[in-house]
Amino acid sequence: MDSQFIILVNEFKKAINNLDLEKLLKLFDILQNRISSDKSLLDIIDQKYILNSKLNRNIIDELRQIRNIKDSMLLDPINIEYLDKLSKIYIQLNRFDLVERLFIIAYRNYDNIGLKKIDIKSLEIKQGDFLDLDQREIELPNNLQFIPSRIIKEDFKGFHLMHIHPGRTGGHRFSKPLLNLIEQYYNNQNNSLSKYHKLSQKKEINFLSKDSIFSYELKGLSSYLKQLTNTNIDFSYLSFRSIPHRYIYDLFAEKFAVKPFRMGIYRDPIQRLQSVINVEYSKTKSLELILDMINTRHKRLDNMMFRGYYDFFDKEITSDLNLNIEVDALIEIDNNQLFYELNSFVLSRCRLPNLITEKKTNTLPKSSKLSDHQMNFLIEKCSEKGLLNYDSNQFLKRKIIKQLPFDIRKYSQGELHPLTAIARSRSAPFFSVDIHFIETAYLLSQKGQEYIKNIFSRKS
Repeated sequence: MDSQFIILVNEFKKAINNLDLEKLLKLFDILQNRISSDKSLLDIIDQKYILNSKLNRNIIDELRQIRNIKDSMLLDPINIEYLDKLSKIYIQLNRFDLVERLFIIAYRNYDNIGLKKIDIKSLEIKQGDFLDLDQREIELPNNLQFIPSRIIKEDFKGFHLMHIHPGRTGGHRFSKPLLNLIEQYYNNQNNSLSKYHKLSQKKEINFLSKDSIFSYELKGLSSYLKQLTNTNIDFSYLSFRSIPHRYIYDLFAEKFAVKPFRMGIYRDPIQRLQSVINVEYSKTKSLELILDMINTRHKRLDNMMFRGYYDFFDKEITSDLNLNIEVDALIEIDNNQLFYELNSFVLSRCRLPNLITEKKTNTLPKSSKLSDHQMNFLIEKCSEKGLLNYDSNQFLKRKIIKQLPFDIRKYSQGELHPLTAIARSRSAPFFSVDIHFIETAYLLSQKGQEYIKNIFSRKS
């Protein structure tokens, strides 16, 4: 490379550091024209700035898209679509420090990323909208389940739930339908649902819900919660992805006088590791890279259930640590009845709609998985490196529950919520959930049955 080209490459890196989008795009076009057509500029940029050269087209496409959304790197006034795209780009560029900065700015400036305040409109709900029936009268295909929300005659109580979610423990199947339901139900643009909000019997509802909170968002969230004053939270649901969470739990107790119920999912440690390895293999098709992850004790492999549930994320785990477990309960991944009961309890306490979900979501196709021989070899290497030692300890298993630690009996009675949310999951290219709302009474009709079948028979 000639000296002029090196200068331009360094300017490109500086543009990344300075969040200078216009300069970044301009330099990209200049530099790309100076290298051979079969090579990308990002293939030759230092790996400190580029996480994976295979992502280069995505990065540049996203950069060009967000230039159309906002032509400045300043986030005032902030655009949530712009923030989302920009944060994804910097994650791909391995610049988590910049993503953290974006979220600190976002929590400070953008109301809907933090506490949601919903004014309840004075709209009447007719008595006939309620259904006093046995939920068994609602027939569904065998692969679906109806989770009831029961309206009982008592004041709105709400519920506070913290889901501690180590990777590959099946947490999305539990959390995403419920979190997406909350977001869509209280979406200000969906005026047709406003009359159902009155079921809370409150003039205003304050709630906080957030899916997949990662480390780069934590500082923004904590500083936001600290600055809230004279504020009540009626209910909350936060999902933490393998990051410290005790501090947020303590903030809830200090600021709002509530102690959220902290739950996690227990999966057989070997099965969890197999799942992580198969996912990595499906992306890279490289045993060498997986072996490197094992030898370097990559965080996704290294006793992640122990780390998540003990809130311990230092590099080394030693046997002389004096740690307290930081979850109230663990539910085994295949205990579908307990997940059903917890979902129903949360829906009922928070006066949210009934929920229809799939009993089981898709898994990786066999063609994307390693052979049994290859997997056994890699699991043995993981064991030799101690990547299973703490996930397998008996203290974790002692937190596994067989029944919920609160009284759910009264929520098995009462009238069904007059609205039902249908949650359809998709696994590719990443796990997501689509939400559709229908009146519960419609489920009893032939057209309602056909409507549900059509939703779950769609290919995309």
